Amino acid sequence: MHSYVIIKHLFVFCVRIPEKGEFPPVAWIELHQSLFTHRKTVEAALLLNLPEVHLVGHLAALWTWALDNAPDGSIRAAAPVIERICQWAGEKGALLPALEQAGFLEPHPDGCYRIHDWD
Repeated sequence: MHSYVIIKHLFVFCVRIPEKGEFPPVAWIELHQSLFTHRKTVEAALLLNLPEVHLVGHLAALWTWALDNAPDGSIRAAAPVIERICQWAGEKGALLPALEQAGFLEPHPDGCYRIHDWD
């Protein structure tokens, strides 16, 4: 394995280049091409009055956070924290009800949310 340091515009980037045949472990999420036009996406985007592509970005932020922080799909955090995780800058308190109504999140009696079809 080789490591290089690249200095560009006063920023330092450390780059690790894997040896031939070596693949570093990477967490990933599956993103279907139909997500941008799926009925859930369209419904939530309409409820929030924003473009579908922006909603998908908020979902991607949530899903990638969940890979490390909610591996079972259960989000044990207060609504403002979840909005922050989603990088939501819109009206406070609007995102989670829209994601719930559209079917992306499922509420639980204990107050947490579960990401729909996470497993």
